[in-house]
Amino acid sequence: MKALQEMNATEKAYLLATLFPDVLPELTQLLQAKKDRDRKQLTDITTKKVETTIDKLFVKLHRKARTKSGDITPEQQAKLEDIQYRLIELIVEQIMQNLHQDI
Repeated sequence: MKALQEMNATEKAYLLATLFPDVLPELTQLLQAKKDRDRKQLTDITTKKVETTIDKLFVKLHRKARTKSGDITPEQQAKLEDIQYRLIELIVEQIMQNLHQDI
């Protein structure tokens, strides 16, 4: 048998499942709950960062073009919200796939 430090996440999980089969469902629920909390927290942080960055970009580009940052049409607002939503989801998905690889 490998030393614990030499095992990857899958091997560690198999070892735990073999040693403690009665607590496996509870451990699985705890890990899923932590992952869900991590995802929500990451989504909140990412949302704020994306919105702030896009707002600053609009201001900077309007300043360069010597125009005033003004009203946005409903169609433009819908497009912007869709882009922001998809960007946030992509960032969170990419980070989450790497975050829990080696528990």
